[in-house]
Amino acid sequence: MKNVEKNLYDDCGVLHHIINSTKNKQRKETLSRIESNILLAYNQYPTDFTALNGIKRSCCNNDDERQSLIKLYNSRAKIIKKMKKEILNKVALCPYCYYANTVDTIDHFFPKSIFPEYSIYSFNLIPCCSKCNRIKSDTLPSSGKRYIHFYVDPIPDKKWFYVKLAWNAAYDRADLDITLDSTVLGTDMKKLIMGHFDNLKLLSKYEKEMVHLISDSMESLNGERDVDRCCWHFSIRYNDEKKNYGENYYLTALFHELSTNHEFVKNMIQSVYD
Repeated sequence: MKNVEKNLYDDCGVLHHIINSTKNKQRKETLSRIESNILLAYNQYPTDFTALNGIKRSCCNNDDERQSLIKLYNSRAKIIKKMKKEILNKVALCPYCYYANTVDTIDHFFPKSIFPEYSIYSFNLIPCCSKCNRIKSDTLPSSGKRYIHFYVDPIPDKKWFYVKLAWNAAYDRADLDITLDSTVLGTDMKKLIMGHFDNLKLLSKYEKEMVHLISDSMESLNGERDVDRCCWHFSIRYNDEKKNYGENYYLTALFHELSTNHEFVKNMIQSVYD
């Protein structure tokens, strides 16, 4: 899990262009009337994110203004289509779950149904998978169910996601434990990440996937019984995952543990072949 590269769009220019190119006269007049309020909201968003978490009201004064802004996101204008496509192409994995490789939707971090002024503000548009988008839905940061904002919240690049494996001889299986390093994350960031994981039920999903991968990994070694060589093979996978997705990806952490925990690999080999 890591931050997504921030969008570098001229959001003010995009808004102005869309308003000027709007063919519906009434909607154009409505958008022109509130353009200055929208630009003010844009300026407040990236510089005062903490205060924004507590805002419960939009800058819109009536339903006509709200609907006019919401409809901007579904505009057929080339500039909007281009922006959406570029945002979706920014990542290979969904930032929210760091699990799904089908990034096919865009989440409005502050929901456009509640804050329509951010409907086409690129800093509010986060690429994600459809499942995470559906679960997060219209959740507000101030609701108590806080999600990570992948442009704003500073996720450390240094390793903080760890997997520990132990062989359970009594049940002939791997016992798995996931830990987050507080010394790297700090108390507040760890709390945020754990809340994010809980909201999306990610830890159970990671654990289930890793248990299957441990079994599959042994099969992929084609009968290799030498512990050092097995760990070397796992280290190749570790380096690939790290290169592609960083240190704090659950598979990077898994294969790092498999490549370094010789005792676990030894017990696993004995369980399979003895």
